Amino acid sequence: QRDMKLQPKRPNAATVSIVSIDTLHLFQESYQHTRKVEQTYDISIHWYFPKDFNTTTSFDDAHGPDLYKTNPDTYDLLTK
Repeated sequence: QRDMKLQPKRPNAATVSIVSIDTLHLFQESYQHTRKVEQTYDISIHWYFPKDFNTTTSFDDAHGPDLYKTNPDTYDLLTK
């Protein structure tokens, strides 16, 4: 059985935009994986953050560290 892996840096590959919505509460492994994907495929991922926030600390200071637990609908509205 042949392993079907994507081949990085193909000369005739289609150009696509890749985006990520950062809820500011992603696992470290998620950030590590996206960096690896960017390096492997020589691409840039476009990151989007919650309006007016770009760090977990600033978001948590404004809304509390457990908003996703206490009010998941508001959390989803603010972060996605």
